[in-house]
Amino acid sequence: MRTLGICDIGLAQDTSHALHSMLKILDGRATASWRQAPIEAADVLIARPGSRPDLIADWNKQGRPVVLLVDDSSEQPPSPFVLRHPLRVMPLLGVLDLIAEQWSDDPRRVQDPRASWTAAESIRSLTEGGAGGWHVARTPGSHEIWVRDGHAHAAASTFDRLRGNALTTGRFSPATSAPPTGLAHMSLQDLGWFIGLHGPAGLAPWLSRDVSYSLRRWPDFGRLGASPETIELSAITAAQARTPVELADLSRCHADVVHRFLTATSLAGLLAVRQPAAIPAAAPRQGAWTRLVGDLRRHLGLFT
Repeated sequence: MRTLGICDIGLAQDTSHALHSMLKILDGRATASWRQAPIEAADVLIARPGSRPDLIADWNKQGRPVVLLVDDSSEQPPSPFVLRHPLRVMPLLGVLDLIAEQWSDDPRRVQDPRASWTAAESIRSLTEGGAGGWHVARTPGSHEIWVRDGHAHAAASTFDRLRGNALTTGRFSPATSAPPTGLAHMSLQDLGWFIGLHGPAGLAPWLSRDVSYSLRRWPDFGRLGASPETIELSAITAAQARTPVELADLSRCHADVVHRFLTATSLAGLLAVRQPAAIPAAAPRQGAWTRLVGDLRRHLGLFT
């Protein structure tokens, strides 16, 4: 397990103390092992928005993750990682896991959040495995998406951001409690569509460049929304199964667009797989002597 350093600035003494206590609680439960570190050796900074703006700006410029702790739930500070005051264990776990999952080999840089397949893989597992009970995923802004029995539940604003490609989602993990009441909902397949369409640019790990894919049915663009690219790609794959390369060539879409379309349709349960046709085994070749004997027997009428 990777060990990462975390420091805080500008937090009230009781909040800082609570943070360090929570890190001890999360030990062994988080994706990475987190330790308190001095600011010069830390990998992640937790700060109040108004504290040391020069330092926060420098961290942002270097691409080092800064988690901002804000009071107002409507406040949208200039950071992809946000926690709400008062600090709580589960939102903290969600943000730290998201940062750890996106960590590159260089511990001073964080990858593009869309480069992680954790959300897509967990959605696929829930769709195919039918795991019971509530599962929850958290986002950098401490928004939550809850999943159970083929449906996703979240605040309407969270779904709006997801549809608009303005929300990064972490792994869906078993929840320790039920979601709050009054949430909006959508089907798990629709959630998979948006996560796939706005996810990593590469071909999904469970898809293959050598396999042909077709659509079981068209996406419901009236509900999901459409772009010229998704309409064209849907028309091609609905007409005939194609490999990813063939689909890119025929549609003249960039490979990234094709890959995201295939991921979205796969997670939405719309994609059918056609394996390459097996090459029939060649009949055993007869030796020259066997052929000669056979020809003589046929010539002499000896068929037994």
